[in-house]
Amino acid sequence: MYLQKNLLLCIFAGFIQNGACQNLIKNKQKHISFEIAAGMLPQVSIDNSVSKYKLRSYIQSCYDIGFNYHYYIKRNFAIITGLHFMAGKTNYFANLSPADVFDYNGQRIVEEKDLWEELRIPLFFEKKIYSQKWNGWLINAGFNLHYSGINQDLETVTYILDPNNRLRQIFNSYTIFSNNKNIWVTCIAGAGKNFIFRKRHMLSVHVKADISNTNFLKGTWSFTVPNQPKTTGTYKVTGSAAILSIQYFFNRNSK
Repeated sequence: MYLQKNLLLCIFAGFIQNGACQNLIKNKQKHISFEIAAGMLPQVSIDNSVSKYKLRSYIQSCYDIGFNYHYYIKRNFAIITGLHFMAGKTNYFANLSPADVFDYNGQRIVEEKDLWEELRIPLFFEKKIYSQKWNGWLINAGFNLHYSGINQDLETVTYILDPNNRLRQIFNSYTIFSNNKNIWVTCIAGAGKNFIFRKRHMLSVHVKADISNTNFLKGTWSFTVPNQPKTTGTYKVTGSAAILSIQYFFNRNSK
């Protein structure tokens, strides 16, 4: 099975010389790395109705942890895959007039920061640069497979007390976190640098861009403030992100 897997790997990287493939099968050149990462997602894309009440959003954060498996086709070229767990938060809010919500003194009573999770499988190429000026630098490009079907969809309802101490609904939203149980693909590209320490311990720092055109999180919302027209709209979040990551390598051979 190992031989078959690596032969397929060599075919997948068809522009690599046959000698390099034979060397891979013979020497089993591979690394395992542990990676942690933090990223920024763009603001929620919100479709607001023409109304005095509008949802707003800040830049969102996300976090990633997982293991990578590095197959070295050549000394300076690898194919990398792995398994990662990723999490983030929704981030939208609305500022309502205190006069319209029974003088709440400007408190932000509509605010959503729900947690979402996903599984991610990377598959990308990485090339090391060996030169006097750029030694230790890396460039990489490839794809990520994402799955967020582990999430449950969520309905959020916000109530306030009116002057007669009765509960009055003023906001409702329904968010689909699971992307309808579908896997989606993003394109990733970036650059990084290796740092080698004593006893050949190695860290690798990367900056990456993960580009997506899939709205993996989407929902609808409505304001029902008493004595005001009902306001409705939609919101969505793509999987695009700017990411900073750090990897630690296990079982490092001399490369």
